[in-house]
This record gives sequence, structure tokens and C-alpha cells, in this order.
Amino acid sequence: MEDLTEVKNENGHQTIKGNTISTENICLLISCAVLGVLCDYLFYGKTVGISYPIFILLFYAAFIYNSRGILEFKFNFGWLLSIPVALLSFTYLIFSNRVFGVLNFLGIPMLILAQTTLLTKNNRHEWHKAGFIKDILNSMFCRTFLHIGKPFVLLVELVRRKVGKGRYGVAVKIFTGLFISIPLFLIIIPLLSSADQVFGNYVSHLPDLFKSLNPGEWIVRFIFILSASLIFFSYLWSLLEARAGSAAAEPQDSALKNGLIDPITAATVLLSVNIIYVVFTVIQFTYLFGGVVPQNFTYSEYARRGFFELIAVTLINLCILLLDMYLTKKDRQALSRLIQVFNSLLVACTAVMLLSAFYRMWMYEEAYGYTYLRILTHAFMVFVLAILVITVCRVWSEKVPMLKGYIVTALLAYLIVNYINIDVIIVENNIERYRNTGHIDEYYLGRLSYDAVPLLVQLVNDENLSPAFQNSLYGAKKALNEGRGWQSFNISRYRAKALLDKYDLKYENE
Repeated sequence: MEDLTEVKNENGHQTIKGNTISTENICLLISCAVLGVLCDYLFYGKTVGISYPIFILLFYAAFIYNSRGILEFKFNFGWLLSIPVALLSFTYLIFSNRVFGVLNFLGIPMLILAQTTLLTKNNRHEWHKAGFIKDILNSMFCRTFLHIGKPFVLLVELVRRKVGKGRYGVAVKIFTGLFISIPLFLIIIPLLSSADQVFGNYVSHLPDLFKSLNPGEWIVRFIFILSASLIFFSYLWSLLEARAGSAAAEPQDSALKNGLIDPITAATVLLSVNIIYVVFTVIQFTYLFGGVVPQNFTYSEYARRGFFELIAVTLINLCILLLDMYLTKKDRQALSRLIQVFNSLLVACTAVMLLSAFYRMWMYEEAYGYTYLRILTHAFMVFVLAILVITVCRVWSEKVPMLKGYIVTALLAYLIVNYINIDVIIVENNIERYRNTGHIDEYYLGRLSYDAVPLLVQLVNDENLSPAFQNSLYGAKKALNEGRGWQSFNISRYRAKALLDKYDLKYENE
């Protein structure tokens, strides 16, 4: 093999090339093996807790050390992604929400893929372009598995190169001798055991030393460590190997750039849908917000109807806006200004629909209680409203980076819903509703995460609740008292255990 181990790309940055043995390659191999062992030690058979942010920190230490020759430490979006990655990883330490635990388990690796791709300039598209999704998918599937066999190639070459050197040649000869000795041991030891009872007694007790070991589990853990190490190595190697460099963004199709829809057609469509939406808006202010009840409906029945239909129409309107802005041909100034006015009117009507849907969902919660889905639906509507604000700004100024705004808003929105502690909001509002109406779904509240325990203990001595509620707290207390390693430490579980230990909870027959 060629003896070159490092090359310079067109930006002058040092990268790894080929299958050659070098200090950098060996360091990468060792660090990925350590990450694989840490994966086993921190996560295998354990509840995720403080172990997650610790592992993320160690992963970044390995990444930065091995890619130090090509990283540029300057203020940009790639480095800013460290903030959401850090905040989301710390949710495993602070909260115990199972829903976000699953979502973050999928979301954090996606952010890491995006960040490491940007920092090493392996992206062909800018992060705020739709084509960047291709870069993420390429990192997720191609990069992660493309070089999965590379560590074995490096190890074979390492042995081949070192075997000729004196000390390594001696070591290989020693291991060869030990390997040949194994079948001899299998013959000689039984013979000696039969010849001497004391020796045989010692040999017969050797298996007792391994009774505590579970061979099946150790095999599974070894496969887990090996798989994790190979994936880390394959991905990092693919980022650091010699590459063509950061390619320019793919040119847009000229038809899309110039527009596909005639402006008169676009204006006609916008005018038609806006007429319908203006009528709908007038009805909303007359009946829903004005408190006037139509015939054959009670006010609560009227308010709770049509929520999901409004959300669907809102998303359709957003699609209409995007298609109009990107596909409508640029024409005379007056006609373009008219289309901008129509687009703004569409945004205003859509905002009213969101407000109507928000109000309907609030009425629905007043009647039936608060749940994850209903709270997240509220959050989603606020997010869509923020998207609409960015969109209307883009309608009037092409300088507004709309997709950038969408991405940053989405990241901020997701971080906020992670940290507002939805379980606490659910319990607070349901307890308030219980005090006002006497209705509460104690079975649902008992299924919430440990984040809700500080508020749920207020209802421990409430005689109006069914035994199912106290049984759920009893189950939570029992689960919290089960032994866990330090890797699973979590503030939410720690606080819940301290509170529940103060109560003498018992399981009651329903």
C-alpha cells in the first residue's frame, strides 16, 4: 500500500487518506473502541439518565480531537447546533418524560449528523437549502456503514507490518505456541487429574470460578460493543478521509427560478380562496368569539367542533403560500403588488383560523381535561403562527431568509416544549379543573412521568379518588426504590423518590 497517510484538500486542511497505518488512524481506532466500551458501560441494561450528556460530551471530545486538523473554530450555524444538542441531552438528566425521551433519542443523533457534516464541510448544500436533507440522509446511511470493515483492514495491515520486526515477531511466535498448546492441555490435564486426587480436586473446582459469569450475556455485550465501535469508526473515518471538498449548491432548475404559474392565474386563485376565508372569518367573530350560539347547537358543542379541519386548512394555506411565492412568474409591478396583498390577506385569514382552532381546543380541554396530545397541539399552533409571521415577512421582502427562519424557529420551538415540563402543565390544569368541576381522570394522571409526582402527591389523601390513583403512586414508589447504577441518575426520579418515601402508600383492591 502507498505510504501516504495525509493529504491537503483544496482548502488546505489536513485529511486522512487510504488504508495506511498512521498515528492519526490508530488514535481514531482506539478512540472509537473506547466509545464502544463506554456505550456498553453507560447504557447496556440501564435506564438512561446522567449517562446521556456524559456520553455526548465524550463523543464530541473524540470527534474534535480526531478532526482537529480540519475544524475551523468560528461562529457559524454548525457550532451553534451545539446548544440544542447540549440542552436536549440534559433533558435525560432533568426530566423523565417518556414521550420526549423517545423523540430526543431520535432527534439528537440527527442534529449531531447535521453538525458534524457541516463542521467537516462534507455537505454539498447549504444548511438552509432543501438539498441539505440529502446530505443528512447520506450521512445517516452511506457514511455510517460505508467503511464498516475498515478497522479490520487496518488491524490486518498493522499485524502484517509489525510481524517482521523482532519484538513483534517474538510475540507472534509466543501466541502461536500457546495456541498449539491448547489441544495438549485438553489431553494432559485429564490424565494428571486421574493420576493425583488433590490435583484433580483443584481442577474439578475451576468451573465454580465461572458460575457467576453469564456467557450468553457477555457474548451479546461484546457484539454490542463491537457494533457501536464499528459504527463510530465508519462515520468518523468517512468525515475525515480525503474528499473533493465542499461542493457548491446544485443549481436550481431555470423553470423553477423563473416561475411556472402565470401571475394572473395565481391572483385569481388567491382572490377566490380569500373570499371564502373572509366569509369564514366574519362568522368566527360573530358566533365563536362573539358568544352568539347558532340554532341546534349549545355554545360548547359549537366551539368544540371542527378543530382538526381547521388545522388541515391552515396547513393547506401554508402550502398555497409557499407554492405561490416560489412558482409564480415575476410580472408587472402592479400585479406583483396585488399578489402580495392577496398573500397577506391569506396569512391574516389563516391566523384567524389558528386562533379559532386554539380557542376550540381550549374549550375541549375545559370539557374533557388536559393530555399530552392536547397540550402539544396548542404548542404546534403557536409554532405555525410563528411560521406564518416569517412567511408574511418573506411575502414583502425577498431578502428575508424564510427557510433559515423555519429551521431556527423549529429548533427553538422543540427546545421550548422540552423544557416547559408538559407533565406539570397537565397536572396543574387538571387539578384546577377538578376543583371547579369535580371531574378528573386519575387513571391518566397516574400514568404520567415522575415529573408530575410533586403535584400528584397533593391528591394522595383525597378520598374521592378511586384506588387506582393511589395504586399507581404505589407502583411508582416501588419502581423508584429498585436499585439503579449511577449512570441512571436523574433529577426528576430523585425528587419523586424523596417525596413518595414520605407517604405510607399501599396497594388497594379496586
